[in-house]
This record gives sequence, structure tokens and C-alpha cells, in this order.
Amino acid sequence: MVFVQLEERFTDVPYHRCRVGLNHLAFHAKSKKQVDEITKKIKEKQVTVLYEDKYPNAGGSKHYGVYFDVQTG
Repeated sequence: MVFVQLEERFTDVPYHRCRVGLNHLAFHAKSKKQVDEITKKIKEKQVTVLYEDKYPNAGGSKHYGVYFDVQTG
């Protein structure tokens, strides 16, 4: 995975997670317990948990996961 700094000339349009480009990363967890541990750590750091009312099945009943939003800048 490579991250590059956006050139100044392209910063006139603010970031929006629904725009074209990289807008999410997905990781595979070893177990449901690991997902729960990650979720606990995310909340401790006061990171916004998305679809919290549907946790841990926001991606559908066959998916066990957590969605969260990390703002940078």
C-alpha cells in the first residue's frame, strides 16, 4: 500500500468520502472477539463508529464487523 501527499494544486476541492478515489480500507479479523476488541479500542479513542445501531452486522447478517470514520487534516 502506498500513500502519497496530495499536491497543493489539487486541494481546492474538499474531501468527501463518497467522491471518486480511495474512500475506505477493509481488513480481515481472525475472530469476532478480535472485531469486538478493535471496536472497544476505537471507542476509547473517541473515533466515530458508523452505523453503530446496526453493529456488528451493518454490512449484512453474514458480515461481522465495525465501520468507523477517521478524519485527517
